[in-house]
Amino acid sequence: MIRCSSLGRTGLVASICLRFLRDTKEPRDRILQIVPSSFDKQDELVWLPNASGDYTSKSDYALARLSTQSHITDQFPWRKSVWNLNTPPKVQTFLWRSMNGALPVGSVLLTRGLHAEAKCKRCGELETPLHLFLTCPFAARIWDRIPALFKPDASTITSVSNLLISNMRMINLPPTGLGTSPIYPWLYWHLWKARNILIFEDRSWTEAELVLKIIKDVRCWEEKFYFEKMKNFFFSLNYFLFII
Repeated sequence: MIRCSSLGRTGLVASICLRFLRDTKEPRDRILQIVPSSFDKQDELVWLPNASGDYTSKSDYALARLSTQSHITDQFPWRKSVWNLNTPPKVQTFLWRSMNGALPVGSVLLTRGLHAEAKCKRCGELETPLHLFLTCPFAARIWDRIPALFKPDASTITSVSNLLISNMRMINLPPTGLGTSPIYPWLYWHLWKARNILIFEDRSWTEAELVLKIIKDVRCWEEKFYFEKMKNFFFSLNYFLFII
């Protein structure tokens, strides 16, 4: 991008975006129409996304994220699907990272120019967040063992956002002993942990072991959540009776 020095007799400073000029049919004619400055100042290269005009990799990355982010993300029900879920903050943040392309799976590392293995270590397919959570044969077998109604259909899910929206319909079945705590965030969390253990420690869990870990963690969280809730309730009740 070129910042021309003061243009015209009024001394206004103009910025010309070369990308805009390339999109026009006759950029050369537009350039020739610019009135040269009467102040005899030198032109300089600037980076318009920064107010200082200086290029930084941080601003470049932010600009790239904005240009590639789908409009569906803006319409995504973040509160219902992520932030208001009865799960720990670490799991909510994990879901947020999955939605925003910040989960370092093979496909993401590949797009960032890192020389890393982009294929799933279990099946050899390209590793994407959706593959890890749903379409990998290992993940599919985990889903088959999860006791819940209205589980996602891999043939109709095309993105992580679609997957999380679909998960909102799920209902835990009685054998799990779970109440309102959703099971699917923990399923994704443990699939991610199992993937890392397989890659970095060369160890793996069976489908049955992983399902038991998922259900156990959901139960522990739910018990802790309701314990804290009841403790706060009785504390408030005692405080109210003390005042009376």
